[in-house]
Amino acid sequence: MILVTTKRGKVGKPSYSVRYDNSLSTPTQNLELADPITYMKLYNEAQLTRNPNQVPQFSADKIYFTQRTLEGAPDGNPYVYPAVDWVDLMFRKFSRTQR
Repeated sequence: MILVTTKRGKVGKPSYSVRYDNSLSTPTQNLELADPITYMKLYNEAQLTRNPNQVPQFSADKIYFTQRTLEGAPDGNPYVYPAVDWVDLMFRKFSRTQR
């Protein structure tokens, strides 16, 4: 059995109550990630530190042409040597909340 009780009506004009909230939210901290060139160089360095005979993951040509892509040079190809800022691409600078 469910018992539902409601407020009793009052005599007079009806009254309305409205509340509207609008706010902006920003992150309190931002991630600082290495750019693609720094990442590739440090990754190769870490590999060679662990095993000096290992072939580096990223070739000197890949690092060079990725750098040229970042600079916007004509010999840089963003489809072959992408340099994507994933934090900027995936996350907003702020967000709106409306209620």
